[in-house]
Amino acid sequence: MKKWLASMAVGCLVVAAWRLPPEHVEGRDASVRTAEEIRFHALEREVRVASGVLFRSLWADSLSTRVVDVAEGGVAVLAPSAGDAVDAQLRRMHRRVADQVEGRNRAGMTFGYVVQAHDHRREDGAFSPRDRTETYVGTRDGVDYCMQVRVGDSGYMADVLGRRLVGTDNRTTPYGDDLGPCRFYLAYGFPGERVQEWLERGAIEFAFEPATSHLATLEGWSFTLSDYEMRRRGPLGLDYLARRDIGNTLDRCLAGLEDACGAFLSDPVASTLITEQQAEIVRRSPATGVGSIFGVRTWVQGLRSLLSDLEEEFGEKAFEAFWTSDAEVDVAFENTFGVAPGAWMVSRIERLQGIDDPGPGVPRHASSASMLTIAAFLGLGYWRRRERRIPD
Repeated sequence: MKKWLASMAVGCLVVAAWRLPPEHVEGRDASVRTAEEIRFHALEREVRVASGVLFRSLWADSLSTRVVDVAEGGVAVLAPSAGDAVDAQLRRMHRRVADQVEGRNRAGMTFGYVVQAHDHRREDGAFSPRDRTETYVGTRDGVDYCMQVRVGDSGYMADVLGRRLVGTDNRTTPYGDDLGPCRFYLAYGFPGERVQEWLERGAIEFAFEPATSHLATLEGWSFTLSDYEMRRRGPLGLDYLARRDIGNTLDRCLAGLEDACGAFLSDPVASTLITEQQAEIVRRSPATGVGSIFGVRTWVQGLRSLLSDLEEEFGEKAFEAFWTSDAEVDVAFENTFGVAPGAWMVSRIERLQGIDDPGPGVPRHASSASMLTIAAFLGLGYWRRRERRIPD
């Protein structure tokens, strides 16, 4: 009887362990590196960062000058290295972007949409994310500007413009919105110093998409924040979740823990929304954002609507007060919107997709099935033990 009770207790502990909130565990290298390898990787990192800073500095200077010089009605659409082959597409893009800017540009800024060729694969060791949108803001010759710069291989530029025009560019936005984070700069001007620093630390990723209420009108669109999960079959027929390595902070946030959600919103670098290399490039160059390490995935698109959802939920006046605040971001957030960042994030996740199971990978239905399975095995073992005790 005591062994039966002990077995049941162990089974319950196993199930309880599955249900506990995930804890952060420091990772370690899969292999031991030699001193030469360590020096090589350190030098490679320096080269990548230096290359990234150099190109972003060049683009910020040359592209902003061209955008300000050629802008018509406060809008410029450029593909500097494409030649005449995409002139017709550029004119169509200009008309579409101008329609988006109209009525939004209360700050009177100049907006530029630029497709910048950069064949980074020809440069060994260079850090240049392919086919991603970068954000640049500043003042050139007394004109405030905000640019969305689409960086990609030269052979793809015409294709990129074509897909943007027909609304099928799934690597960015499939609904014909080209402003990205510039929508907030155009509407509210330059943000407060602390908010700008927060954006440069990776929070610019939260500003790329329109509100989820708009996304809901799009056929087949999904805003689940955890679509990065992949299911695989495990023992006893249970489905286990194999999560991509995006950082334990977001895992805990998706499980409904307010402190984790607050940490994720306040420090995107620590939460691995962007890499430390990318953050360093932004710190040392004029770029405001160089793009997420994950490119554009469904779950990232859900996160990329955060600022638009805030603006829609609390109104433009409140959002402007937050955007232009000089206070620390978490303080400005709570003072302006009347709710802590972590609490708001949890409520948003619950509204969009529901809170994840707090365990490290076993869904709720699997936990219930596991308990029933364990109970069945324990009952079978107890029955067999009693059978052995019955004399012949």
